[in-house]
Amino acid sequence: MTWEALEKLLAAALSRRATLKKRLSDDNTTAYRLFSGRADGLEKLVIEVFDSVAVLQIYEAGALADPVWKRAAEWLIHRKAATSVYAKVFEPERFRAKVSESVPLEPLAGPAVPSEITCCENELKFIIRPYEGLSSGLFLDQRENRKLLAQMSAGEKVLNGFSYTCAFSVACAAQAAVVTSVDVSKKALEWGKRNFALNDLDITGHKFYADDIFEFYQRANKRRDRFDVIILDPPSFSRTAKGKPFSVHRDWRKLLEGAASLLEPRGTLFFSSNLSRWDSKFLSKMVRDALEGFGRKGKAITVPKPPEDFGSAETLSAVLFQLAD
Repeated sequence: MTWEALEKLLAAALSRRATLKKRLSDDNTTAYRLFSGRADGLEKLVIEVFDSVAVLQIYEAGALADPVWKRAAEWLIHRKAATSVYAKVFEPERFRAKVSESVPLEPLAGPAVPSEITCCENELKFIIRPYEGLSSGLFLDQRENRKLLAQMSAGEKVLNGFSYTCAFSVACAAQAAVVTSVDVSKKALEWGKRNFALNDLDITGHKFYADDIFEFYQRANKRRDRFDVIILDPPSFSRTAKGKPFSVHRDWRKLLEGAASLLEPRGTLFFSSNLSRWDSKFLSKMVRDALEGFGRKGKAITVPKPPEDFGSAETLSAVLFQLAD
Protein backbone atom coordinates (compact mmCIF):
# COMPACT_ATOMS: atom_id res chain seq x y z
CA MET A 1 0.00 0.00 0.00
CA THR A 2 1.24 3.48 -0.83
CA TRP A 3 1.71 6.04 1.91
CA GLU A 4 -0.88 8.32 0.30
CA ALA A 5 -3.56 5.61 0.48
CA LEU A 6 -2.67 4.68 4.06
CA GLU A 7 -2.66 8.32 5.16
CA LYS A 8 -6.24 8.75 3.89
CA LEU A 9 -7.39 5.71 5.88
CA LEU A 10 -5.62 6.87 9.04
CA ALA A 11 -7.04 10.40 8.76
CA ALA A 12 -10.57 9.05 8.28
CA ALA A 13 -10.23 6.69 11.25
CA LEU A 14 -8.93 9.45 13.50
CA SER A 15 -11.72 11.79 12.42
CA ARG A 16 -14.39 9.15 13.13
CA ARG A 17 -13.11 8.82 16.69
CA ALA A 18 -12.90 12.51 17.57
CA THR A 19 -16.20 12.60 19.46
CA LEU A 20 -15.57 9.20 21.03
CA LYS A 21 -12.20 10.33 22.42
CA LYS A 22 -13.89 13.23 24.18
CA ARG A 23 -16.54 10.93 25.66
CA LEU A 24 -13.93 8.42 26.81
CA SER A 25 -11.90 11.19 28.38
CA ASP A 26 -14.95 12.29 30.36
CA ASP A 27 -15.19 8.71 31.70
CA ASN A 28 -11.48 8.76 32.58
CA THR A 29 -10.66 6.23 29.86
CA THR A 30 -7.33 6.63 28.10
CA ALA A 31 -7.24 3.40 26.07
CA TYR A 32 -9.05 2.90 22.78
CA ARG A 33 -8.72 1.38 19.32
CA LEU A 34 -7.69 4.01 16.80
CA PHE A 35 -7.78 1.75 13.72
CA SER A 36 -9.80 -1.46 13.56
CA GLY A 37 -8.69 -3.54 10.59
CA ARG A 38 -11.31 -4.21 7.93
CA ALA A 39 -13.81 -1.85 9.60
CA ASP A 40 -11.43 1.04 8.85
CA GLY A 41 -10.41 -0.17 5.40
CA LEU A 42 -7.26 -2.25 5.93
CA GLU A 43 -7.65 -5.74 7.39
CA LYS A 44 -3.98 -6.26 8.16
CA LEU A 45 -3.71 -3.23 10.48
CA VAL A 46 -4.92 -2.63 14.03
CA ILE A 47 -3.80 0.36 16.10
CA GLU A 48 -4.49 0.62 19.82
CA VAL A 49 -3.63 3.57 22.02
CA PHE A 50 -2.80 3.20 25.71
CA ASP A 51 -2.60 6.62 27.31
CA SER A 52 -0.09 8.32 25.00
CA VAL A 53 1.50 5.20 23.50
CA ALA A 54 0.21 3.69 20.25
CA VAL A 55 0.79 0.05 19.31
CA LEU A 56 0.56 -0.95 15.65
CA GLN A 57 -0.44 -4.59 15.12
CA ILE A 58 0.48 -5.51 11.55
CA TYR A 59 -0.58 -8.86 10.08
CA GLU A 60 2.00 -9.11 7.33
CA ALA A 61 5.23 -11.08 7.46
CA GLY A 62 8.32 -8.85 7.24
CA ALA A 63 6.22 -5.71 7.46
CA LEU A 64 8.79 -3.59 9.28
CA ALA A 65 11.03 -3.61 6.21
CA ASP A 66 8.43 -1.39 4.52
CA PRO A 67 9.10 2.31 5.30
CA VAL A 68 5.36 3.08 5.08
CA TRP A 69 4.90 1.95 8.70
CA LYS A 70 7.52 4.32 10.06
CA ARG A 71 5.81 7.13 8.15
CA ALA A 72 2.52 6.06 9.72
CA ALA A 73 4.09 6.19 13.19
CA GLU A 74 5.51 9.65 12.58
CA TRP A 75 2.12 10.80 11.24
CA LEU A 76 0.35 9.63 14.41
CA ILE A 77 2.74 11.68 16.52
CA HIS A 78 2.38 14.70 14.24
CA ARG A 79 -1.42 14.46 14.56
CA LYS A 80 -1.06 14.20 18.36
CA ALA A 81 -2.67 10.75 18.47
CA ALA A 82 0.33 9.48 20.46
CA THR A 83 3.75 10.55 21.69
CA SER A 84 5.45 7.17 21.10
CA VAL A 85 4.56 4.42 18.61
CA TYR A 86 5.54 0.75 18.76
CA ALA A 87 4.84 -2.07 16.31
CA LYS A 88 4.14 -5.80 16.54
CA VAL A 89 4.16 -8.01 13.46
CA PHE A 90 1.94 -11.10 13.46
CA GLU A 91 1.42 -14.09 11.22
CA PRO A 92 -1.10 -13.11 8.53
CA GLU A 93 -3.49 -15.87 9.68
CA ARG A 94 -4.73 -14.53 13.01
CA PHE A 95 -5.89 -17.92 14.24
CA ARG A 96 -2.24 -18.95 14.51
CA ALA A 97 -1.86 -16.40 17.32
CA LYS A 98 1.87 -16.03 16.87
CA VAL A 99 4.16 -13.04 16.70
CA SER A 100 6.04 -13.60 13.45
CA GLU A 101 9.22 -11.78 14.46
CA SER A 102 10.82 -10.24 17.51
CA VAL A 103 9.03 -7.17 18.83
CA PRO A 104 11.42 -4.21 18.62
CA LEU A 105 12.22 -2.74 22.01
CA GLU A 106 12.71 0.63 20.37
CA PRO A 107 9.71 2.60 19.10
CA LEU A 108 9.05 3.20 15.43
CA ALA A 109 8.74 6.86 16.32
CA GLY A 110 8.92 9.04 19.43
CA PRO A 111 10.90 8.52 22.63
CA ALA A 112 11.27 5.09 24.22
CA VAL A 113 8.92 4.35 27.12
CA PRO A 114 9.35 1.96 30.08
CA SER A 115 8.46 -1.69 29.57
CA GLU A 116 5.38 -1.02 31.72
CA ILE A 117 3.06 1.95 31.49
CA THR A 118 -0.46 2.53 32.83
CA CYS A 119 -3.74 3.46 31.22
CA CYS A 120 -7.25 4.06 32.55
CA GLU A 121 -10.58 2.48 31.71
CA ASN A 122 -13.74 3.76 33.35
CA GLU A 123 -11.64 5.28 36.16
CA LEU A 124 -9.72 2.03 36.79
CA LYS A 125 -5.99 1.74 36.17
CA PHE A 126 -4.24 -1.10 34.33
CA ILE A 127 -0.62 -2.03 33.70
CA ILE A 128 0.24 -2.20 30.00
CA ARG A 129 3.30 -3.74 28.38
CA PRO A 130 3.42 -2.09 24.94
CA TYR A 131 6.16 -4.25 23.41
CA GLU A 132 5.77 -7.66 24.97
CA GLY A 133 4.01 -10.75 23.63
CA LEU A 134 0.71 -11.15 21.81
CA SER A 135 -1.32 -8.78 23.96
CA SER A 136 -0.42 -5.59 25.77
CA GLY A 137 -2.41 -6.63 28.85
CA LEU A 138 -5.92 -5.27 28.26
CA PHE A 139 -8.46 -6.48 25.68
CA LEU A 140 -10.18 -3.26 24.69
CA ASP A 141 -13.13 -4.95 22.96
CA GLN A 142 -14.41 -5.99 26.42
CA ARG A 143 -14.59 -2.42 27.76
CA GLU A 144 -18.39 -2.14 27.81
CA ASN A 145 -18.81 -5.73 28.99
CA ARG A 146 -16.46 -5.10 31.92
CA LYS A 147 -18.53 -2.09 32.90
CA LEU A 148 -21.79 -4.07 32.73
CA LEU A 149 -20.45 -7.11 34.59
CA ALA A 150 -19.00 -4.88 37.30
CA GLN A 151 -22.41 -3.29 37.86
CA MET A 152 -24.18 -6.66 37.92
CA SER A 153 -21.58 -8.19 40.27
CA ALA A 154 -21.72 -5.61 43.06
CA GLY A 155 -21.41 -7.47 46.35
CA GLU A 156 -21.62 -10.89 44.64
CA LYS A 157 -19.33 -13.94 44.47
CA VAL A 158 -17.64 -13.92 41.07
CA LEU A 159 -15.57 -16.49 39.18
CA ASN A 160 -13.38 -15.13 36.37
CA GLY A 161 -12.47 -18.33 34.56
CA PHE A 162 -9.80 -17.15 32.11
CA SER A 163 -8.66 -14.12 34.01
CA TYR A 164 -5.40 -13.29 32.18
CA THR A 165 -4.31 -10.00 33.84
CA CYS A 166 -7.56 -9.82 35.84
CA ALA A 167 -9.20 -6.84 34.14
CA PHE A 168 -12.70 -8.27 34.69
CA SER A 169 -11.69 -9.20 38.23
CA VAL A 170 -10.51 -5.68 39.04
CA ALA A 171 -13.69 -4.14 37.61
CA CYS A 172 -15.89 -6.44 39.70
CA ALA A 173 -13.78 -6.12 42.86
CA ALA A 174 -14.04 -2.33 42.58
CA GLN A 175 -17.80 -2.84 43.07
CA ALA A 176 -17.24 -4.87 46.26
CA ALA A 177 -17.56 -8.26 44.57
CA VAL A 178 -15.55 -11.16 46.01
CA VAL A 179 -13.63 -12.51 43.03
CA THR A 180 -11.95 -15.82 42.27
CA SER A 181 -9.54 -15.49 39.33
CA VAL A 182 -8.35 -18.58 37.45
CA ASP A 183 -5.71 -18.72 34.73
CA VAL A 184 -3.12 -21.26 33.60
CA SER A 185 -0.41 -18.59 33.73
CA LYS A 186 1.11 -17.71 37.09
CA LYS A 187 2.78 -14.69 35.48
CA ALA A 188 -0.55 -13.37 34.26
CA LEU A 189 -2.07 -13.76 37.72
CA GLU A 190 0.84 -11.89 39.31
CA TRP A 191 0.27 -9.15 36.76
CA GLY A 192 -3.39 -9.23 37.78
CA LYS A 193 -2.55 -8.88 41.48
CA ARG A 194 -0.52 -5.81 40.62
CA ASN A 195 -3.56 -4.39 38.81
CA PHE A 196 -5.49 -4.88 42.05
CA ALA A 197 -2.80 -3.01 43.97
CA LEU A 198 -2.70 -0.23 41.37
CA ASN A 199 -6.36 0.43 42.13
CA ASP A 200 -5.89 0.23 45.93
CA LEU A 201 -7.87 -3.02 46.04
CA ASP A 202 -6.78 -5.29 48.88
CA ILE A 203 -6.48 -8.86 47.55
CA THR A 204 -7.41 -10.26 50.98
CA GLY A 205 -10.59 -12.25 50.48
CA HIS A 206 -10.05 -12.59 46.76
CA LYS A 207 -8.59 -15.84 45.42
CA PHE A 208 -6.16 -16.54 42.59
CA TYR A 209 -5.61 -20.01 41.13
CA ALA A 210 -2.98 -20.86 38.52
CA ASP A 211 -4.91 -23.84 37.23
CA ASP A 212 -6.48 -25.56 34.27
CA ILE A 213 -10.13 -24.50 34.25
CA PHE A 214 -11.45 -28.07 34.16
CA GLU A 215 -9.28 -29.15 37.08
CA PHE A 216 -10.45 -26.04 38.93
CA TYR A 217 -14.07 -27.04 38.30
CA GLN A 218 -13.44 -30.45 39.89
CA ARG A 219 -11.76 -29.01 42.98
CA ALA A 220 -14.37 -26.28 43.37
CA ASN A 221 -17.18 -28.83 43.29
CA LYS A 222 -15.42 -30.92 45.91
CA ARG A 223 -15.18 -27.81 48.09
CA ARG A 224 -18.84 -27.05 47.22
CA ASP A 225 -17.86 -23.58 46.05
CA ARG A 226 -20.67 -21.70 44.34
CA PHE A 227 -20.73 -18.39 42.48
CA ASP A 228 -23.34 -15.76 41.67
CA VAL A 229 -21.57 -14.65 38.49
CA ILE A 230 -19.23 -16.63 36.24
CA ILE A 231 -17.21 -14.89 33.53
CA LEU A 232 -15.72 -17.00 30.72
CA ASP A 233 -13.67 -15.25 28.06
CA PRO A 234 -11.48 -18.10 26.81
CA PRO A 235 -8.78 -17.92 24.15
CA SER A 236 -9.51 -19.83 20.96
CA PHE A 237 -6.49 -22.04 21.61
CA SER A 238 -4.10 -22.48 24.53
CA ARG A 239 -2.06 -25.01 26.49
CA THR A 240 -1.94 -25.69 30.19
CA ALA A 241 1.30 -25.58 32.17
CA LYS A 242 1.44 -29.37 31.63
CA GLY A 243 1.14 -28.93 27.87
CA LYS A 244 -2.46 -30.12 27.63
CA PRO A 245 -4.23 -28.40 24.70
CA PHE A 246 -7.43 -26.39 25.06
CA SER A 247 -9.66 -25.56 22.09
CA VAL A 248 -12.82 -23.55 22.63
CA HIS A 249 -14.25 -25.03 19.42
CA ARG A 250 -13.82 -28.55 20.80
CA ASP A 251 -14.28 -27.95 24.54
CA TRP A 252 -17.12 -25.39 24.68
CA ARG A 253 -19.81 -27.74 25.98
CA LYS A 254 -17.59 -29.13 28.71
CA LEU A 255 -16.59 -25.58 29.61
CA LEU A 256 -20.18 -24.35 29.90
CA GLU A 257 -21.48 -27.42 31.74
CA GLY A 258 -18.69 -27.04 34.28
CA ALA A 259 -19.73 -23.44 34.85
CA ALA A 260 -23.38 -24.52 35.22
CA SER A 261 -22.36 -26.90 38.00
CA LEU A 262 -20.94 -23.99 40.03
CA LEU A 263 -23.64 -21.36 39.55
CA GLU A 264 -25.97 -20.40 42.35
CA PRO A 265 -29.72 -20.40 41.68
CA ARG A 266 -30.51 -17.39 39.48
CA GLY A 267 -26.81 -17.05 38.86
CA THR A 268 -25.43 -15.20 35.84
CA LEU A 269 -23.13 -16.64 33.16
CA PHE A 270 -21.15 -14.47 30.74
CA PHE A 271 -19.49 -16.22 27.80
CA SER A 272 -17.57 -14.59 24.97
CA SER A 273 -15.38 -15.70 22.10
CA ASN A 274 -13.36 -14.11 19.30
CA LEU A 275 -13.59 -17.25 17.16
CA SER A 276 -14.56 -15.78 13.79
CA ARG A 277 -16.97 -18.57 12.84
CA TRP A 278 -19.22 -17.87 15.86
CA ASP A 279 -21.54 -14.90 15.96
CA SER A 280 -23.53 -13.84 19.03
CA LYS A 281 -26.73 -15.53 17.83
CA PHE A 282 -24.95 -18.86 17.41
CA LEU A 283 -23.17 -18.38 20.73
CA SER A 284 -26.49 -17.81 22.49
CA LYS A 285 -27.84 -21.10 21.13
CA MET A 286 -24.70 -22.92 22.27
CA VAL A 287 -25.02 -21.60 25.81
CA ARG A 288 -28.73 -22.37 26.02
CA ASP A 289 -28.20 -25.92 24.71
CA ALA A 290 -25.33 -26.57 27.13
CA LEU A 291 -27.24 -25.27 30.16
CA GLU A 292 -30.43 -27.16 29.29
CA GLY A 293 -28.38 -30.30 28.63
CA PHE A 294 -27.10 -29.93 32.20
CA GLY A 295 -30.65 -29.51 33.46
CA ARG A 296 -30.60 -25.75 33.98
CA LYS A 297 -32.62 -23.13 32.15
CA GLY A 298 -32.28 -19.41 31.88
CA LYS A 299 -32.94 -16.31 29.86
CA ALA A 300 -30.60 -14.26 27.73
CA ILE A 301 -29.77 -10.71 28.81
CA THR A 302 -28.76 -8.14 26.22
CA VAL A 303 -25.08 -7.32 26.23
CA PRO A 304 -23.68 -4.00 24.99
CA LYS A 305 -22.83 -3.57 21.32
CA PRO A 306 -19.13 -3.75 20.44
CA PRO A 307 -17.34 -0.53 21.43
CA GLU A 308 -17.72 2.25 18.90
CA ASP A 309 -13.98 2.37 18.20
CA PHE A 310 -14.14 -1.21 16.84
CA GLY A 311 -16.39 -0.14 13.99
CA SER A 312 -19.01 -2.34 12.38
CA ALA A 313 -16.90 -5.50 12.42
CA GLU A 314 -17.92 -7.94 15.16
CA THR A 315 -14.50 -8.99 16.46
CA LEU A 316 -16.03 -10.45 19.61
CA SER A 317 -19.23 -12.42 20.24
CA ALA A 318 -20.68 -12.36 23.76
CA VAL A 319 -23.78 -13.62 25.56
CA LEU A 320 -25.16 -13.21 29.06
CA PHE A 321 -27.55 -15.69 30.67
CA GLN A 322 -29.38 -15.57 33.98
CA LEU A 323 -30.44 -18.94 35.33
CA ALA A 324 -34.02 -19.52 36.34
CA ASP A 325 -33.18 -21.76 39.30
